[in-house]
Formats: sequence, C-alpha cells, structure tokens
Amino acid sequence: MKRRDAALLPLCLALAACAAEEPERMVMRSVHTDLLEGDEHYEVVRKAAGAEVRRMILTPALHAFVDGGDLPSLVMPPSAEVKIQVPQEGGPFLLHGAAGIDVKSGKSLNDASPVVTILFELEVDGERRFESTQTVRPREGIRGPVENPMSWARFADGEGLQLNGGETITLRTDLLASASLKPAELLCGFGGLRLEVVTERERLKASPETPNIVFVVMDTLRADRTHLEGYERDTTPHLARISERAIIYDQALSTSSWTWPSTASFLTGLPPEAHGVLLHRSSWLAHSLTTLPEALQARGYTTGGFSANPLISPNKNFSQGFERFEAPETEFVSGEVVMPDCLAWVREHAEHRFFLYLHLADPHVPHEPHPEELERLGLTRPEDFPEQGFELAHGVLRQQLLQPPFGETDITQVLPPEHVQWIDDEYDACVATGDRHLGALLDLLEAEGLMEKTIIAFVSDHGEELLDHGALDHARTLHPELVRVPMLIAGPGIEPARISEPTSTRHLGPTLARFGGAELELPQQALNLADPREAAASAVHFRTDKGFWGHDAKATILGVRVGELSLHWAPNADEAPAHRLYDISTDPTEQNDLAASRPEDVARLSELIDAHQREWARSKPETLEGGARAAAMLRAIGYAGEDE
Repeated sequence: MKRRDAALLPLCLALAACAAEEPERMVMRSVHTDLLEGDEHYEVVRKAAGAEVRRMILTPALHAFVDGGDLPSLVMPPSAEVKIQVPQEGGPFLLHGAAGIDVKSGKSLNDASPVVTILFELEVDGERRFESTQTVRPREGIRGPVENPMSWARFADGEGLQLNGGETITLRTDLLASASLKPAELLCGFGGLRLEVVTERERLKASPETPNIVFVVMDTLRADRTHLEGYERDTTPHLARISERAIIYDQALSTSSWTWPSTASFLTGLPPEAHGVLLHRSSWLAHSLTTLPEALQARGYTTGGFSANPLISPNKNFSQGFERFEAPETEFVSGEVVMPDCLAWVREHAEHRFFLYLHLADPHVPHEPHPEELERLGLTRPEDFPEQGFELAHGVLRQQLLQPPFGETDITQVLPPEHVQWIDDEYDACVATGDRHLGALLDLLEAEGLMEKTIIAFVSDHGEELLDHGALDHARTLHPELVRVPMLIAGPGIEPARISEPTSTRHLGPTLARFGGAELELPQQALNLADPREAAASAVHFRTDKGFWGHDAKATILGVRVGELSLHWAPNADEAPAHRLYDISTDPTEQNDLAASRPEDVARLSELIDAHQREWARSKPETLEGGARAAAMLRAIGYAGEDE
C-alpha cells in the first residue's frame, strides 16, 4: 500500500463509520383513546345497590409527596364490574391506569372505626393482569406527618399493560371486609384510564428555516413594570436584549387573570371556554386537546418543560407532549431551583431541534429577590418590615375586600407608607430576578451558537395588582394590571415591529406551531402573530372564575376589549350592576365605570361576549367533578377559599 493511501485509510474508516451510524431516535407517547372521555367507552355489567358507576375526579391522598393526586376516574363503589372493548385498529397499545380510594371515603372514620378493605381487579380476555387490595383510612391533610396515606396502585408500576386490538378489559371492585360504610360512601375506582401508542422517530436538526423554539413564561409579570413600557427602573435588561429584534405587542391581553386558564390557552391556542381549564374542579388539561409540544414533537422536535409553578405540572396533564417535564410538587420555587436542570437540558440537546417551555415564577409570592438585583436597583428592605409582609397585607386586604364598599380599602390601615413602598419595590426586584434567569438562558443560547436558529417567545400568564384597585392579588378582577401582559417574538425571519392594537395571548401557541411546520387542531380564528398585518384582533376576550364582584368572592367575570372600550360582565351576579364599562383612551387604568351612561356600548359588547361563549362552548371537553388535592394545594399556596 502506498504511504498516501495508508494515511487516508483512517479517515476513510471514520467517514464510513459516521455514514453507518444510526441517527438518534426519540420515543413518542401519544394517547389513542382516553377511556374516561365519554360514557361510550365502557359497559356497566354490575353495580352496587344504591350506588352508581360514574366518572369524576378521585384523590387518594392530599399529602403532596404521595402518588395520590387528582385523576379523572371511573368510580365503581363495590361490588361493581365494567367491561371495555379495546379498538381493533391502531394497536398494539399500552393500557395506563391506577386503582385508588378517594380521601372523602374516610371522612367519617376514626382510628377506632372497623376496617374497610376493597379489592381491585383487572382482567384481559379472562386473564388476570392486575390486582390490588386497599384499606379505607381516615382523611388526612396536605401538610404535616401522615402515616400510611392512601395512594394510587398503578398498572405495571406505571409502565402500562400491553394490549392488542380487539381484546376485552374487565374491571372489578369488591368489598372484602366490613360493612361500616354504605357502597355509595365508598368513592373508589380506576383513574387515568387511557390507551397509549408508543412510536419512534428520528431526532431532527435545527436550522433558520426549521428553528428551535424557546417559549418563556414569566409568571405574574405586569406589562408596565418592564422596559417595554418605558418603566423608569431597569427591571428587564435581558428582555431588552431580545426586544431589539422582536415583534412587540403593546396591548397583549391574557385570556385570564390567573395561571391555569391562561397557560392552558398558551399550550392549546384555545380560550378558557373551549379548553375548560377554569377552576380546581376543572383543572385537568384533556388528552383530547392537541397541545403545542405534541404538535411539535410530531414534527421531530425534542420537547422539554421546566416549571417553577406547582399549578403547571404533570399532575394536571400539562406535561402532555413533553418528553421531559419538571415541576415542583406543592410550592412555588425560584429560578435558582429551575434553571440548572433547564440549562443542562439545553446543552444536552443543542445538536437537536428542540422546543423548550420555561415557566419562571419569581414575580409571584413568596417574594425572594436576588440580593444582587436589590443592590443593582438600589433597593433596601425596611428593617421593621414583617416576615411575609406581602402575604400579611394580602390576607388582610382580601378579607376587607369582601366587605362593602369593594375596592375602597385604605392600605394604611394595614401597613405604614414605607412598608407599602417596599411591597412595590420588592416586586420590581423580583421582576429583575426573573429577568436575571432569562439572561442566563440567553447567554447559553449564544454560547452554543443557537441564537440564529432559535425562535424566542416571551410572555406572562397574568399580572399582579399592587393596590391599583385596592388589593394585592390576581385572579379576582380583569383590570389592565392583571390581563395586560408583556409579549414578544424574536428570531430568524422576524422583522422588528410594534403592534399597538389589542391581541390575545392565546394566538401565541398556534403561531409557534407554524414556525415548526405544525398546526394545532382545534383553534378557530387563530391569528399569525409573526405577521404584523394579521396580529391585531377585532375583539379580545378574557375571563376569571375566581372573581370578586360585589359581595360575591367566587364570581365568573367575562371581559372583552374592542378598540379602546373594555367591558366586564358578571352574568350571574347577585346584585346590580352586572356590567362595568371603561374607555381605555381616557382611563387606561380603568378607574371610572361608564356603564350607566353608555348603555348602547354595554349592549353591543355584551352581545359579543355572549356570541363568543356560544361559539366556543361547543368544543369544550367534558368537565368532571372533584379534585380535592388541587383545592387543598390552592389553599396551601395562598388562594384562600378554594373549598368547594
């Protein structure tokens, strides 16, 4: 062999090895049939006397660190039997599910009560494939030591049971010991029943034409506390880095003034009326809804989600379509907790086409500003400011807000002026803290050479009232400090622009799907926010089902913005007036209600709201009752009164 040929041999071998190397593949899991969406999927063979087989949310454990969270379930008080026919086509399948007993089944028990034991069985074509024996225990709380709390017993330890098309599933519950509780009191059954299909596909590469997509949500961030509004404090220097080359939406309005509904809208492109995520009783993101990560994963995107907010978690199916999803169990955490795993994930997948969802929550209570951001902004906490001062004032104000006249509470009755000022200052420092974590992500994207092939979207799920209408809170009204949020999109192919007309944040999901060559299935009238000619909406709708209206602390408030007019309507209000009308051109903070003097505008905008409700309600997934853990968690993190 000639010396030149010998020298080329290692190179040829290396090239041949590279050519023969299999491209990396990813596992995709998709729900073929949710067996709990509709009665048509199961047949009741036997039921206990005086009890019904029905669908609702079951919660075996309130304790956060037990696998006993809320799941849509088929409730089968013993003794009961149900049959399910597996579809002939589309398999093979994995049957996921779990057996459990709701905590309410033990509410009348104490340590001296007789033992109540229930047997759960699952057969496939007559062959037993799952069995669990569980004992009803007294109800426990979400915090503190809990001995032997109830939990879900999952099929095949959560891996799912392998099934073929056409097979028959039989589910049974039987009472093995004690008749101290009537069957109707035994809320037990099988939760999370679904048929899943597992496929593989190649992980693809990103390019300017097929970019990575980074979606950053900064929880509880007001639009007017950012540089986008010309705020005098430099709270968002890192957001400024991307805003210079972004489309900025000056009048972006969230679909709701709190997290669950607004985030579900981001991920589905749907308004709350259509996705149905409204309250803890309806906080499950239905499998039947196609989410942004699902649509992108089907196009070869590696998907990862990192949430600092416990409401946005796998327990509520917000992980749908994510290959990896991390979220805290019960409490809000700082970006310091979330960012290390997030940044490591980006490094791991820098060579792949990826979709990253990052949900930061530093502006949300509990406020824990980074010391360096306090120093940079020149802010100092008063020495006599009480521990949990914001939460203290917030709690007192909330109680006072429930007393007439609404919205006229004097904060100086609760805190002295310097403490009031610190609440405002500390919020700004927390905004800067969240922006600091955004900067760490931007630094990594630049270091990895990804900026020129990555779309970056930034938005908030809602704002925060800082005494604008007499409260320290969110979710309770639809005023601009809560529903007007910062929103921008930057990246390859984006021409910088500012959109001054109102638009809805629900269009962000469908827009990002288009960047990935995907479409979300259900959204109607979805605007392309990347095209300034299409980004403005003729009417923008928003709502909350946790509102304060008169003496009602759990009111449904529906809102619409058309041009410079904004209408809030409480259709089920117990007291008049049911409408409030504001002219944004002369009253941008909505302090002066014009409803009584402009009845024609009230009637016109009310009809728009009514038509919106009728149009979207037709596509709403079924809402199941229950969800004790969600209600307990909302109370634990400060959303008082969630005790339905």
